[in-house]
Amino acid sequence: MESKRQIQVSKLIQQAVSEVFQMRGSEFYGAAFVTISGVLVTPDLMVAKVHLSVYNVKEKQEVVDAINKNNAWIRGDVGKKIRNKVRVIPHIEFHLDQSLEEVYQLENFFEKNKYAGEEE
Repeated sequence: MESKRQIQVSKLIQQAVSEVFQMRGSEFYGAAFVTISGVLVTPDLMVAKVHLSVYNVKEKQEVVDAINKNNAWIRGDVGKKIRNKVRVIPHIEFHLDQSLEEVYQLENFFEKNKYAGEEE
């Protein structure tokens, strides 16, 4: 279970990263539509795992890789925004969140099997 401080830092980082993406995100991920689906911070507050949902492109992992290539720049910008609220700026890791795609796949699977079961 996350501590109160972990939750606070997660929210700070999510807000700061979203502001960075709004202002200059298209410079490193182009025309893709990127949303932050969640941020998890380790108990020692040293690592923040940012989960991203990517739309409007076929190769979603390439978008996340491009974001990770600019990780130092993004972390610096995030650090400027939250430096008065945390002691140490956490290392940021960006990961592709595929939970929405899995939900769509499950819905399609159940929809197909629902009609298959009615034929019997």
